[in-house]
Amino acid sequence: MLFTFTGCKGKDEFRVAVFSGSLAPATFINSNGKPDGIAIDLAKLYARESNKKLKMNIFSFDGYLAAVQSGTHDALFCLTPMEERMAMFDFSDVYATFSAMFMARANDTSLDTCTTKEQIEIAVNGKNVGTLGNSSHDIYLRTVDGVTQTYFDDLATMIVALKNGQVDYVLWDWLVVNSEPVTNVFANNPEIKNINVPVEESDLAVAVKKGNTALLNEINELIASVKSDGRLDAIIEKYV
Repeated sequence: MLFTFTGCKGKDEFRVAVFSGSLAPATFINSNGKPDGIAIDLAKLYARESNKKLKMNIFSFDGYLAAVQSGTHDALFCLTPMEERMAMFDFSDVYATFSAMFMARANDTSLDTCTTKEQIEIAVNGKNVGTLGNSSHDIYLRTVDGVTQTYFDDLATMIVALKNGQVDYVLWDWLVVNSEPVTNVFANNPEIKNINVPVEESDLAVAVKKGNTALLNEINELIASVKSDGRLDAIIEKYV
């Protein structure tokens, strides 16, 4: 655990675990060192509407998962429901979907002609791909023939590794609008590029401890409400 951020006092506490790395625009640590993003806004909205004091603690990815599975925290607001995780958590309804795409060095043309997931998977055979350990990318890449993975804690260190040749590619999730990933990563890093061929989709949902049906029902009510009244669209537009 790195930091704690606590809201108003005198209320029941709602404890949310936050990933220390960047999964922008879903979740990231802003320039003030505080959690930010679509998922964080949803957590704040739930706490406000349920009249609870929001407490957010920042963890590495493994600690992030363990915080809710162990019961020390109530929820993760940014996690992909996958079969491997169903035994660990109960998941809310999906509130957003991201597309996983490969990043390459700008002078690497080996994936440029790929237009399908199948072509990408053939082209990355024998290559080293930077990923987040125990993530949906990690699980997916285990099914791709010939890929070696190198694990990192966040996107920033993956990008450095890609630039210096430590890995051949990086696989990461992007929110996609008009067929383009919504991010300033490539504008700020001209040495790398994105291969705009989705190889998997990652739904984002809220994870709670197994059996916490009351909390799950409340969160699902919130998700349904913000989808129907336009508040979710407004939150997403804020970050894209």
